[in-house]
Amino acid sequence: MKLQVLLLFTVITATSAEGAEFLETHLEENGARLTLTRSDGSNFPAPRIEDQDGFSKPAVSANKRYAGWLAMYRNQGTSYPQPILLAVLGPESRLRRFTGDFGMIYGWCFTGDSRSVVYQYQFPHGVSPIGFEMWRLADGKLQRKIQIAPIAPDANEDEVIGGSAPAWTQCAQASSIAE
Repeated sequence: MKLQVLLLFTVITATSAEGAEFLETHLEENGARLTLTRSDGSNFPAPRIEDQDGFSKPAVSANKRYAGWLAMYRNQGTSYPQPILLAVLGPESRLRRFTGDFGMIYGWCFTGDSRSVVYQYQFPHGVSPIGFEMWRLADGKLQRKIQIAPIAPDANEDEVIGGSAPAWTQCAQASSIAE
């Protein structure tokens, strides 16, 4: 009987930890560490991916099922860390990774219904196209994608993007401008 009670307690504890919602994120040590807090009160470090150097722009989805961040990498052809991929941790601790076709990820967001992520990417210097992608979180499927032609050096990039990009990209644009 004691064994059955212990087994039941273990299953309930494991299930509640996996089912706990994300409450908040805490960037520490100038982005070198990211701590995630769940609704059950547990705190744990966000997982690092391969040679990841740090974290940037962490967020929790509106439905609290997902936490995401930009993974920063050094030695990518610059003297400073670059956000090369977007990581999203979801139910049952499933980690999804998203990258652009080229360059760095400048801005990202969860959609209002928390079903997808949207992000903006481009090269950090020079004239290059600007890409936006939307990916569904449940199955990791690409939902939408657009690339805007390179913007002339003398043009206002924010105005050109705002006038050329579809409405579904707006939250990623706002995130890009905010930093």
